[in-house]
Amino acid sequence: MTGGPAELSQRRPPIVLQVMKHTPPTSTTARTPQPSRPTFGEMLEELIDLSAGLGVALMPVLLLAVPGIILFVVLPAILLLALAAPLAVIGAVIAVPPYLLARWLRRRRLPGSPSRRRAGPSDPRRAVAPIR
Repeated sequence: MTGGPAELSQRRPPIVLQVMKHTPPTSTTARTPQPSRPTFGEMLEELIDLSAGLGVALMPVLLLAVPGIILFVVLPAILLLALAAPLAVIGAVIAVPPYLLARWLRRRRLPGSPSRRRAGPSDPRRAVAPIR
C-alpha cells in the first residue's frame, strides 16, 4: 500500500528547482521605454523648484529660531560690549596722559633750536653722503 500515513511522514519534500518549470518570456520585442536624459535647463528648473520648496518648508523653523538668535547672539554681544566699554575707558585713562606728555615735549621749542620750518636742500642735516 503506497501513500499510507507512515509512508507520508517519511517522504522528503520535493526540491523546488526540480518542480519549477521554465516559462518563456511573454514578449521579446516589447520593452519599457527608457526616459530620455534631462537637459541642463530641466535640471535647473527642478533645482529651483526644490530650493523654493525648501524655503517654504523652513519658514516655520526661521520663526522658531528668532528667540534663539536673540538669546544666544544678541544678548552675549550686548554683554561683551558692556564689559569692554569700561575696560576701554580705563585703558584710555592710563594710556592718554603719557601720550599727551610725550607729544607736548616733542613739540615744545627749546631755546636755540632751529625753527619749525621743514628742512630744505640747503640744510646740512639733509645732505646726502656720497657712496664710496
